[in-house]
Amino acid sequence: MAKTTNQFIDLEAQVDSDQELSDEEDLIDSEFIDDTPHAPHGEARDSLPPAPATAFPSSTPTSSTAPSFLSQLVGQIQGKYVERPFPEAGHDCEPEGRNGVENPAYERSLVPRTEDWGLWRIKCKPSQEYFLLYELMMKHRDLKSELRSVFHNPRDIGFLYLEARFSRTGPRSLREVLRAFSDTRMSSLGMVPEMDIGKCLHIGSTTDDLTFAPRQWVQVKRGLYKGDIGLIRDVYH
Repeated sequence: MAKTTNQFIDLEAQVDSDQELSDEEDLIDSEFIDDTPHAPHGEARDSLPPAPATAFPSSTPTSSTAPSFLSQLVGQIQGKYVERPFPEAGHDCEPEGRNGVENPAYERSLVPRTEDWGLWRIKCKPSQEYFLLYELMMKHRDLKSELRSVFHNPRDIGFLYLEARFSRTGPRSLREVLRAFSDTRMSSLGMVPEMDIGKCLHIGSTTDDLTFAPRQWVQVKRGLYKGDIGLIRDVYH
């Protein structure tokens, strides 16, 4: 008898706890739904206000405008990066046009201005160009008021180009320093004509028109000794 009573009490306790949970959920639901002012008995409550008819503009393109937006973006990228040719490394502008026509912008940039120093050319012994360049660089502290730059074009073997202004006299002047070199000819010193400035500043990428001279330093480009430095002993035609 005691065993039956205990089972009855346990069952009743389980039913009561489940019923309490159900009543609490109903109360919460009713409080959540019935948050508007109470309407009179028998009358329907007002429904929720309708959603606004106008929608806010979105920053992302819709499905209808997405294809046109993407095609426009691709066209801009192609026009800016794909269709425009890139200049070669080390050249801000090419001396010649696409079809061999002279580039007017490049030619105008070579026109000397009043504040520019003159471009001079002097003959020297072939294969001694780089040694003379080094000697002039070492004397930059004494020559900086007369010599702004000096370079050698591989196409013009036996010549040095100087951006200079001969304004001083004396043993430390640029003219006397050049005269002291045994590998230079002071009688050949002269300004480069304006029409030849573009040629002496441009170094072509082709090797068909390169000429060599004895005692000239060269670098091997292909073959077993690629990268080695050599000295030309003689030229055979």
